[in-house]
Amino acid sequence: MNKTLINFWLDCLLLVLFCLLGWISAVLRFLFPLGPGVFEYQLWGWDYVEWSDAQFVVLCVFAAAILLHVMLHWTWVMGVVKKRIAK
Repeated sequence: MNKTLINFWLDCLLLVLFCLLGWISAVLRFLFPLGPGVFEYQLWGWDYVEWSDAQFVVLCVFAAAILLHVMLHWTWVMGVVKKRIAK
């Protein structure tokens, strides 16, 4: 598998993770009630804590994928820094 194909699939994964993180955040923000009753409410079999845990897991995987993305583009990043910033 070449580097271009790895970058393509990593970018696809980042898009999916970003959309999933946005969707879970919207569920937590708009579909759960405010106040102390939030812990008694369930949506699709998950309570608030389980949705919040899922959000955290997706966020961690998203951050790791971003780190990997930057690592794969490190030569380009350093080239830009060398050429544009550190003249």
